[in-house]
Amino acid sequence: MMLSRNAALIVLAGALCATGARAQTQSITVTLSSYDFTPDIVSLGAGVNYRLHLVNGSARDHSFSAPEFFAASTVDAQDQSKVVKGTVEVPANTSVDVMLRTNAPGAYTLRCDHFLHAMFGMTGRIVVQ
Repeated sequence: MMLSRNAALIVLAGALCATGARAQTQSITVTLSSYDFTPDIVSLGAGVNYRLHLVNGSARDHSFSAPEFFAASTVDAQDQSKVVKGTVEVPANTSVDVMLRTNAPGAYTLRCDHFLHAMFGMTGRIVVQ
């Protein structure tokens, strides 16, 4: 009986810790469309955990490319495969979430790497303060 009660307390403590970690994560939504980011200036705080919620509501594939930003941040292990050479691909009419922690203040270039998309204005900035 005592072992079961201790096990239950350990499970409860773990659940509370996990809930606390999620509560400290801020969610930021960036919408990718033909041909812009909304918002085009993404303002973040340094040393903060974020869930980047990237939404592509258009009929075209887009990318969220910010190599210097991703190099200066820590992407959660389960999301590292989504970030390839500093770029997250967001297929048409889908969304992608990336959990990360910002580490270094700075201003980082954001763009869509698909052919001519940046030339048509699909660019922005990520500012970490």
